[in-house]
Amino acid sequence: MIDKQYCYRLLFEEQQNGTDCEQYIKDLALSVSIPKNVIRFLNDVRKPEVTKFFEDLRERNKKRTNKLYGTLMSDTEDVCKLSKALSSYVTQALIFTETMPEMQKKEVFQQLRLTEAIEALNSYFTNNDIKLILNVCRSISSDIKLLECRES
Repeated sequence: MIDKQYCYRLLFEEQQNGTDCEQYIKDLALSVSIPKNVIRFLNDVRKPEVTKFFEDLRERNKKRTNKLYGTLMSDTEDVCKLSKALSSYVTQALIFTETMPEMQKKEVFQQLRLTEAIEALNSYFTNNDIKLILNVCRSISSDIKLLECRES
């Protein structure tokens, strides 16, 4: 489940990128739950390529051709499964963006949290630190859930 704290984080990230988010931050602060206009806004500022990437992952999961989506969406804390899923996620993103122009890739990489994913994997491999793996997988899962909220 996505929570208000996660929405605040996304809104503040967008604000740092120069997007006017004041009204959405106020709406979120004044509401007990997450307002639909905030969910719509967060999904609208997302690159359409990011939405397509997540939809492709979900479709492959439905067809049982790829377990990545299921692992990312599960509540597992099995670090072995999550690290393999995160590594696969990075690989899938690289394949997905292969033909995109470099500037577009950079934006998509940022929204897919690839730098965070790679840092988490690096931290796990060098220091056996599992916290970042768990946090990044939860963030990616929340990104996907946010997309699914728009569809319902």
